[in-house]
Amino acid sequence: MFHILICDDEPFVCKEIEQALIACGIEKQIDVKVESFASGEKLLAYMGQNQDIDLLFLDIELPGSNGAETGVKIRDELKNEKVSLFNHRRAVAVRYAGWAERLHQQGTSHQSGRHSRPRTR
Repeated sequence: MFHILICDDEPFVCKEIEQALIACGIEKQIDVKVESFASGEKLLAYMGQNQDIDLLFLDIELPGSNGAETGVKIRDELKNEKVSLFNHRRAVAVRYAGWAERLHQQGTSHQSGRHSRPRTR
């Protein structure tokens, strides 16, 4: 299972990314779980309880705690340096860490064909 989070206050952006990720999972026959969050605070609360995250798409321009502040909290407070952060708004990788290669590699080991539907929090 490849667990991916999206944090953006624009629902249409979350939906567009979710659809692309699920399509990629189906094409590669990988179990993909995608979840969306509308604020940095909601994302941090979820990540504080769930450490099995593979990739995070994080908007920089968020209400409240912006994406840069949220990224620092993920690294410093949650001590999570495993997750790959991607600033999707400007298509600039904050930390790439080979997520595309991991996604491709998982395609050879996860062949169940099940895909989790996106959930928005």
